[in-house]
Amino acid sequence: MALGGVRGIAVPVGEARGEASPRQRLRRKLANELLAAAAQHAIVTDELQELERRRRGGELSNRDLLRVQELRRRKLMARLRHDRAHRRLVGLLATGVAVEGLSRASYGDGPAV
Repeated sequence: MALGGVRGIAVPVGEARGEASPRQRLRRKLANELLAAAAQHAIVTDELQELERRRRGGELSNRDLLRVQELRRRKLMARLRHDRAHRRLVGLLATGVAVEGLSRASYGDGPAV
């Protein structure tokens, strides 16, 4: 990777031109997956909390109650997605190797490793 800089400060410039190593690209991909999963979980949680507040006030229709059930399911799925992404990123950072099946055994959606 080439270095550039001002006044003797070394600054990596290769990655700025898209020359990231495969490990850096994978780390970025896993970090993005983790952030996306966390964002999805937060959005679902916010909507669910709003419906729960309305329910305590006795303002929910049958349609809203069905929405609460759907959101609870989606919240669980988002939590599992987040956990999976976190395990993969931690696995990469800890070992230097992406462990594709690391979390699959925990959730029964793939072969145990």
